[in-house]
Amino acid sequence: MIDVPQTLRRMTAVVIAVALAGVLLHAQIASALVTRGDDLTYRGDAVRARLMYERSLLFSPGDPIAEDRLVFSELMTHRRSAIEDALERSALFLKADAASDEVRQDRALGLQMLKRYASAAQEFAVVGMRRHDARALTFAGIDALHAGETARARRWLDEALRYDPADLAARRARNRVTR
Repeated sequence: MIDVPQTLRRMTAVVIAVALAGVLLHAQIASALVTRGDDLTYRGDAVRARLMYERSLLFSPGDPIAEDRLVFSELMTHRRSAIEDALERSALFLKADAASDEVRQDRALGLQMLKRYASAAQEFAVVGMRRHDARALTFAGIDALHAGETARARRWLDEALRYDPADLAARRARNRVTR
């Protein structure tokens, strides 16, 4: 039998332990990376924040929280190419997880930023109807107005006011429809 030096045995044990911890604790590592990304975002370091979100997705692919943060951070660059990338990424994600309202709302925002109002309105409406969210339905109504879809705008704004009759933005937008 070959006598392996004690240091090499210890080093091997450490490497195995770290690798095993990575496998067993991947969800916790992914969550920590999202938290770190959020901290970097708050500090204004968007580039490093996006790297943390991407790394998080390596540990936990398909995690809706990390996906939401990554898509949103791309949108906040206000670069057309980054917004297009975010829209493509969100579309792929929503094919696998259509129930992710956070990613869908990010997608709607990106569509709105590119002035694709009819598509943005539809995405906001899906979120608003599923969540009974007056704010999302108000965005849907306003985007429908921008797209020239008065009937849809009226329907979504009426629904927004049904959920929150005091919503000032919804009331103002609804008044624009009746003019």
